[in-house]
Amino acid sequence: MRGVGSEWLGVNLDVGNYGGDIYDEIAKTVPHAIHIHARQRAGAGPAAGKPEGVSEIDYERIRDILVSKGYNGFISLEYEYGDPAKAAVPAELKYLLEIFR
Repeated sequence: MRGVGSEWLGVNLDVGNYGGDIYDEIAKTVPHAIHIHARQRAGAGPAAGKPEGVSEIDYERIRDILVSKGYNGFISLEYEYGDPAKAAVPAELKYLLEIFR
């Protein structure tokens, strides 16, 4: 990113596209991010012990990373799962709003 040398180029950080230690990778990417996509899941599997439609990604931890790196942009919700969207999307938005207020 830095090698391009343009203030017009940035990363659309999609938290669901990381593997391994997603939080370390997100921390490395945030300085280049101009927008963030929030997803419910990173990888496969049901959310352990969380209500249906609520994230299995630790957004409190992601919030802390974003704050520590000075991110001050938008976060959008990307929904692409089999749960009924009418129930899952409002639940996820409520969850994210509680964390990012």
